[in-house]
Amino acid sequence: KQTTNKFWNITKKIFKIIFKILKFSFKTALLAGVIISLYIGFHIVKTVHEVPKVTEDIVKNEISGTSNMYAADGTIIWSDTEHRRDYITIDKVPQKYKDLLLATEDNEYYTNPGFSPKGLFNAIKTRGARGGSGVEQQLIKNIFFSSNAKDRTIDRKIKELWLALKFNQNFEKDKMLEWYINLINMGEDSYGANTIAITYFGSSLADMTGEDEHTISKLAIIAGLGQAPSTYNLYDNPQEVEKRRNEVLLSALNQKKISKDLYNKAKAVPVQEGLKERYWRNNEVINQGNLHSAYITSALQQIKDLGYDLNKTPMQIYTALNPQVNLDVKYIFDNFSGYQDERMQSAGTFIDPNTGFVLAQYGGRYSQAFGLNRATQNTRSSGSSTKPFISYGPAIQYFGKGSGTRSEERR
Repeated sequence: KQTTNKFWNITKKIFKIIFKILKFSFKTALLAGVIISLYIGFHIVKTVHEVPKVTEDIVKNEISGTSNMYAADGTIIWSDTEHRRDYITIDKVPQKYKDLLLATEDNEYYTNPGFSPKGLFNAIKTRGARGGSGVEQQLIKNIFFSSNAKDRTIDRKIKELWLALKFNQNFEKDKMLEWYINLINMGEDSYGANTIAITYFGSSLADMTGEDEHTISKLAIIAGLGQAPSTYNLYDNPQEVEKRRNEVLLSALNQKKISKDLYNKAKAVPVQEGLKERYWRNNEVINQGNLHSAYITSALQQIKDLGYDLNKTPMQIYTALNPQVNLDVKYIFDNFSGYQDERMQSAGTFIDPNTGFVLAQYGGRYSQAFGLNRATQNTRSSGSSTKPFISYGPAIQYFGKGSGTRSEERR
């Protein structure tokens, strides 16, 4: 009996010690949890306070269109080929393109709070192996943050999520989708879905309203480009583009955005069907530049002299250039028989006397696009062009000489 009592006493003491240890451990863990939670909360608040202030003007500046210059008849005579963006409003974007895009990138876009909880969970679960960013987060990332791997930090993700929530509160879903469609880099120096549609197929996205397999194939190609524009470049990697297009079509099929029959027919369409010759848009700009070089360089210099930087402020520049008059002037000057040798040059600016508008300009023989413009440049001797002002004028005004005066008398 004494042995039994002793055993129970020892057992009670052990349980008391264990209970105290557990109680202490629980309090310690609770305290640690509170401290960690406070630290995390403080860090999140601090990080959120560092996010940039967002206005619609900031977004629009990032998604501004390409600078273009137009002749009087509306012909584009110059364009910024290094950063081309043909802006399209959401009401002109075909519904099928929106269906294909969202089925691939963010099928909960119109119902989520600014980010996809499911996508975020998948990204955490797979440790980033699967992307968790929805349309709004991708839009924010491209506008405000770097896409470099070293910048993919937890702090940036917190900022992205916070800005996504704020965007969702302040802007309509259609407007944000419009920005996204126009912002993304699609390769070939083309920014935005409409731009790459023109670059690849010579057709505006607004005109791709058909629901036949050929149109759906093109729309699926464009919808799949944003993930990796270099990898899915239609000129360089048609096989990779075909795989990606089929993934987009399958996503649309699973989301019931296209029928099984249309899915099968679109998959059978060759991806390079209707593809324009590479750099065709740049070549058109170069050709126009060769024809109207002097006029273009003068107009661009005038824009610069007025204090505008086209790299920061894209503009639509409307001129009074009459293309036919300019071509006639070029032909007459190029083929003038009075040149004594190959070195002789001529240049001129031609103005409508009734309006004062410059209709044409010739910068010199053998001139290349954006080369020397002798009609406006002032870095070389003015030659005989100053004689009426410094010689003939004073002779007539002060010495009574006339146009019939011989050269000996003029001296």
